Amino acid sequence: MNILQRLAAPTPRLFKKLRAAGLVLTAAGVSVLGVAANLPQVVVSVAAYLVVGGGVLSAVSQLTVENSVVTPAAPDPGPEVAPPALTVKKGGRKKSGSATY
Repeated sequence: MNILQRLAAPTPRLFKKLRAAGLVLTAAGVSVLGVAANLPQVVVSVAAYLVVGGGVLSAVSQLTVENSVVTPAAPDPGPEVAPPALTVKKGGRKKSGSATY
C-alpha cells in the first residue's frame, strides 16, 4: 500500500479524534507564536513544541488505516533456485617436502 492509497483509505474513529486534537494543538501553537513579541521565551518554546507535536500527531493519525483495508501481501513464489554449488577438488594434502616455489 503506497502513501496515496493510505491517504485515501478510511481512518479509524480514534485516529480521527487524535488528528483533530493535533490540529487544535498546532493552531494553538501557531497563534501563540504569532504574538511572540511580548511573551517570555519559555512560552514561545512551549508553543513551538506544540506546533511540532500537533503536526506529527496529525500526520501519523492521517496515515493510520483500518485493518480491513490493508491488502494482503503477494503469495510466496516458492523456493528460490539455488546457485550452482562450488566444486572442491578432492585430493590429499601436499607433503611438506614437495612444495614448488
